Amino acid sequence: MRFIIKAESIVLYTPYCHVKHSKKSNYKRNKHNSAYKQVVGHLKQTAYQMDNIKDKYEEFLELPIPEDLRGEEILGIELILLDSDSAGLIDKYIGNKGHLTQTDFKILKKCFTDLKTVVKELKGNNRTYFGLLLNIVHQTVDYLKANNQLISNEKEQLIKEWQTDFDKIRKILNDWDPIGVADVVDDEYDSINFLAYSALRNKGTVEDIKKAIKEYMNDSMELDIPDSDLTEIAQKIKMIHEV
Repeated sequence: MRFIIKAESIVLYTPYCHVKHSKKSNYKRNKHNSAYKQVVGHLKQTAYQMDNIKDKYEEFLELPIPEDLRGEEILGIELILLDSDSAGLIDKYIGNKGHLTQTDFKILKKCFTDLKTVVKELKGNNRTYFGLLLNIVHQTVDYLKANNQLISNEKEQLIKEWQTDFDKIRKILNDWDPIGVADVVDDEYDSINFLAYSALRNKGTVEDIKKAIKEYMNDSMELDIPDSDLTEIAQKIKMIHEV
């Protein structure tokens, strides 16, 4: 949430609404505004749900893994695979800040169905272990259904491609290391990375990539880099999509 202050008003921006407050209100939020209250309520509920799932997952990780899982099946459901698939997706959900792909969500719903089946057949520590996992998966499925926090498979692929390219460009820039700090700060050149990646992603030429790097080096870092060095770096970055 951020505030932009203008001469006559304050505008409150959130991902969910755009609420304007007049100067007459002395820049105080109108707590009776229904849109504002809905947004705040949604954000609080989202934070509560995420924290609750994270807390329960941490509690689950503290439980000892049942020793007799390997090879054990209940009604055709292999327990060790059910355990690893369910826990892996919960871990991914938390790491993605409350999002899963549509494919992952389908798998998680299948895990939920299988967990309900096996928990009824278990006893003792095994029932406690899978019962808690069932509770966490149930909450996660309900949360995803209610909030539509699904990432398309295409978008996930783009994220993976971005991360791969970004890491490759970071290595190129750190190996170059024009100010000699990459051994200490590995993200020193990430601002250049974003510019170079943008040019690369938009099918820019070597000259386009070189220009983006040069302008940043000159304007933001006040460095005058030899043209031959910039050309070499731009060529290496361009080659990422040509290999």
